[in-house]
Amino acid sequence: MGLIEAIVALGLIALAILGLSGLAVSMIHGNLSARMNDEATRLAQTKFELVRKAGYGATNEGTTTELIVNLDGVPMPAMYGRQTTVAAGALANIKTVTVVMSWPDYATRQTTFMSEIVQ
Repeated sequence: MGLIEAIVALGLIALAILGLSGLAVSMIHGNLSARMNDEATRLAQTKFELVRKAGYGATNEGTTTELIVNLDGVPMPAMYGRQTTVAAGALANIKTVTVVMSWPDYATRQTTFMSEIVQ
């Protein structure tokens, strides 16, 4: 095998390694995005559980906003914003609870969750 063939072979191997490294970076970013989305869902679920535990009578209508940097002393993978709105439902004795989670991930991400509590 001559020198030219060896250089071409090394070039092809280098291109393959560069392609695989780009794929690895994309996979890492996708995994981190999924982790942050899961964390936002968990934080919204935690808020719903707190509202349900407080009960219909103790839940006042209105909007609250929280900035969550760590939970129970554990640092979060991102800084999450949680906006909770409690409003009168479509029927009597029902309140609608809306939790909007937002967090940075190359762009600001946001997801909305809704539930109802009954008297």
